[in-house]
Amino acid sequence: MKSIGMIELNSIAKGILVTDYIGKTANVKILRSHSVCPGKYIVIFSGDVGAVEASKNAALNAGGHSVINSFVIANVHDTVIEAINGTLGDFPKEAIGVIEYFSISSAVQGADDAAKASDVSLVNVRLGFAIGGKSYITMTGKISAVEEAVKAGIKKAEDDGLVVDYCILPSPIDELYNSIL
Repeated sequence: MKSIGMIELNSIAKGILVTDYIGKTANVKILRSHSVCPGKYIVIFSGDVGAVEASKNAALNAGGHSVINSFVIANVHDTVIEAINGTLGDFPKEAIGVIEYFSISSAVQGADDAAKASDVSLVNVRLGFAIGGKSYITMTGKISAVEEAVKAGIKKAEDDGLVVDYCILPSPIDELYNSIL
């Protein structure tokens, strides 16, 4: 079973240390390990559920008080990892949904919830680069599917006060498809 784990820290040095612990603890693949605005550090990794859980636990111990948030998604939707890595191919030029979050981890979890809730194509998951530590996800699909996916994608984060805003464009202009990549 493919799973994904994430650790978000408020220390760059601890983030680098935690990445080493994650990689040495279990057989996981490091998908992302780098600093993000404003001076935070994220590590995203994948593998079998047990390996990801073990690596996350080691990271929590190593990160200590520098850990802001962490999670494991045991059965991550296939397109979430592709959207994080920017390796998605073509996507339907239909309605567009955008959800903007205050935290990076909320965006990853929201992307998984949105993709699982409805038949949409995740276009990207932007993780806090040059946008003040905020993150956002974009998706396309039939208007009803996008509406359902956006609703699912904001549910958890909205309860925690971590949704900045969201929008649904039923029939966007053609130029937007190029700009959301």
